[in-house]
Amino acid sequence: MTLYAACGPKGQLQIKRVPLNHQVQVEVQRLFEVQHAEFLQPDTHEIPYDGNYKPDEDEVLVLQNIQEIAQFNRAVGVNATSFQLLDTGEIEEEDVKALFVVHLDANGASKVLIQAFSVGQILRRKFSLISHGNQFRRMDESAFSLSNHLAAVVEAGSMKFRSDHTIRRFVDLREVYRIATDDDVRGFAQIAQFDVQDEDHLLSITNNVTRRLIANIMDDQNIRAMNVTQLTQAASATGLNLLINNGNITIPTTKHELRELLKFLSEDRYSGPISGQAFESNSKRPA
Repeated sequence: MTLYAACGPKGQLQIKRVPLNHQVQVEVQRLFEVQHAEFLQPDTHEIPYDGNYKPDEDEVLVLQNIQEIAQFNRAVGVNATSFQLLDTGEIEEEDVKALFVVHLDANGASKVLIQAFSVGQILRRKFSLISHGNQFRRMDESAFSLSNHLAAVVEAGSMKFRSDHTIRRFVDLREVYRIATDDDVRGFAQIAQFDVQDEDHLLSITNNVTRRLIANIMDDQNIRAMNVTQLTQAASATGLNLLINNGNITIPTTKHELRELLKFLSEDRYSGPISGQAFESNSKRPA
């Protein structure tokens, strides 16, 4: 089994071979196989990824048809020596985003087992001590640590994972879910039920989180079908009081209050059906 490194910018990953001696190669193989068994259990449920759901322990998210899958699959079924060696003396300059191996399961199917990699795993960047005789000395050699878990598994045309935050190190998720553009934000401000005093200020206080929420709201026609009274009553049921100006809902001018309103409008804020307690959710999928 060969250890590979995926290097360079997301979407343009270069595959390089990590040189290992035989004993380390055997140990790395064993490590990845154990992590694979922990990552995918026989009863693991697969959920298509849409950016809105965080999986439970017995679930994995699944992406398909993204360019990074093809890039990792380049190492499947080819001679490992066809790949350039990783420069062990300049690992910081190699811009490693992930480490991975190709694994053959009991049915002969190939899987790519992927660990995310960050500069924090490069030990030479730190003040690292290594045992030498009965003392410790400072480590001068180039070195890095492996992760204690897999970030993803690629099988044929699918990538399975649990945390989109982790795979962002080597996958460009912007092609998967939509983030509102400036035009989308201005379009949101023009929704008839809303009152926005300053569109430029609204643009200035949005970030990736709130722009994702705005994109979801703009793609959902339900908001436009409800009047201000209906929206105000629905918000009140979740413990959120909306401000009304000239008969329309005032869009807040602070980041925190804007996020609260957007969470409600995207149905990520709700009232518990039993307790009546207001809750916020950071994960959802249709039942």
